[in-house]
Amino acid sequence: MSGTQTYDVLVVGSGSAGAMAALRAAELGLSVIILEKTHKYGGTSATSGGVLWIPNHRLAPNDDSREQTLQYLNSVVGGSIQRDRLEAYVDQAPQMAGFLKSLGVPLLPATWPDYFPDMPGARADRSVVCDTFNGRELGDKFTLMREQYTRFKLLRRYAMDLPEFFTISARAKGWIVALLKIL
Repeated sequence: MSGTQTYDVLVVGSGSAGAMAALRAAELGLSVIILEKTHKYGGTSATSGGVLWIPNHRLAPNDDSREQTLQYLNSVVGGSIQRDRLEAYVDQAPQMAGFLKSLGVPLLPATWPDYFPDMPGARADRSVVCDTFNGRELGDKFTLMREQYTRFKLLRRYAMDLPEFFTISARAKGWIVALLKIL
């Protein structure tokens, strides 16, 4: 059959998880194709701000531990996920953050609470965000990325990163300065 292409890895979805799988496979020398159901890439990660939950990431000094993270995950998911899978994620998460940093992804720690902050083992330092970067670096591919939700845009037009959004929406100290930087 002419025109047939073969790949070592097929990734479904171009959000953070899919992109991470594709990056790692390509880094290992495998040929990769990403299939995306929409006409724009980025998935929910692009529209929601792209926050990653990476326990024990070591991007900033903290006293997070494998045991505390597993306690949190077990309290949230109970027995619905096999323990060895939870352990694999917790054990590999710091290496994942290191891999992204090695590729030049500007990761920053965020001080946002875990999704269920009242559960045993919860903390406020496991979230990671990508630092703001100039979209021009993506060239023509910038317009192919899914846009943020309108709620994360100032005047329904100007994109903000999550810290800017939270500062302005809460009208916390410094919100005028943050607003003027965006404009």
